[in-house]
This record gives sequence, structure tokens and C-alpha cells, in this order.
Amino acid sequence: MENQGKLIIITGSTGSGKDTIVAELRKINPSWKQIVTSTTRSMRPNEAQGVEYNFLDRETFKKMENNGDFIETVEYAGNHYGTPKTAFNPLFAGVTLIWRIEASMSAKVNELINTSFDLETAKNLIKNIKVFYIDLPDKETIYKRLRTRGMSGEEIERRINQDEKDRAEYQFEHIIINSDGYLNESVQKIVDLIKS
Repeated sequence: MENQGKLIIITGSTGSGKDTIVAELRKINPSWKQIVTSTTRSMRPNEAQGVEYNFLDRETFKKMENNGDFIETVEYAGNHYGTPKTAFNPLFAGVTLIWRIEASMSAKVNELINTSFDLETAKNLIKNIKVFYIDLPDKETIYKRLRTRGMSGEEIERRINQDEKDRAEYQFEHIIINSDGYLNESVQKIVDLIKS
């Protein structure tokens, strides 16, 4: 599969700017497409159906999960997230895709691909993957960012604890520290690593 696109995985800690980084990567490379995952969480005021996520009710999500329509599903902070298998189709036509998923799933991506595709397809997909974990320099920055989203102290603590657990449990290929005021540098670092 010579014309297969790259699969760029963006994951990371809560409030680290993952969605902003994805948007910037797509601005720089308009031909890159984002895999739109599904979620049962509520839509935020600045979000649109089918753009940031496919927003589903729990019943629809469960039905799709039971039908085997997802390559992966995960529960995070009380909500369900999943990636439909059909979202990978553009890769086979040479399109580079950005996949924004939770840390636990990104750590198991090779296994997920091996169990969802035939051996040859999986092998080609895996050799074209780059994983980036986006992080923040300190807890203070996380608190500041999440407070602006209107999250309670309890919710922030729960997310921080989950992130610490993920970092301790999983290995990530590239860790990018996205400090306030350094977004362009973070994005450029990712672009350079993809090209290298």
C-alpha cells in the first residue's frame, strides 16, 4: 500500500490543548483530516455535531458498541468515547488522518489495529503511526485552564489523578509540553517529528 496516509495520534492530559493543536495542524496542512470520534458527553457551546465529535445518547452508543462498529471505546470521567471503524477508510486512499483519543487507548493502538484489520493492512497501518502525548508544565496551569471551562475542583482533581495514572502506566513515543504562550512551538515540534 504505497499510497497509504499517515496516522497521527494526539492524546494527552486534560486541558493540555489537544483540540487546539489538532486545529493548528489542520490549518498548516489542510489536506490532513481529523477522525471524528463519538461521545456521550454533552456538547459544549463552541462545538458542533460531527465536527469535534459525533454526539450520541448512551442508548445509541451502546447499540453501536454491541454491533462491533467501533475500533475502540473507553469510559473517561463518566462519559463514553469511541472511534468508528469506517473513520479509517480515507487512510487507504493516501489521506493523512489525525486521531484524537484518550491516553489508555493510544497506548494500545497497535493491538487495536491488529484485531480490527487483516494482517497485511494492520502491518501497513502500524508502520505509518506517530503518537504524541500533549502535556502541561505544572498543576497550576491545569487548574487555571480547567477553571475557565467552569469545572469544579472535584472534577479537576479527578481528571488530574487519571492523567497521573496514565503517565505512570503507559509509554508514549513523543511527549510535547504545551506551555501557555508556546502553542506555535508545540505545533512546529509535532510537524518536524512527523516529517523526520
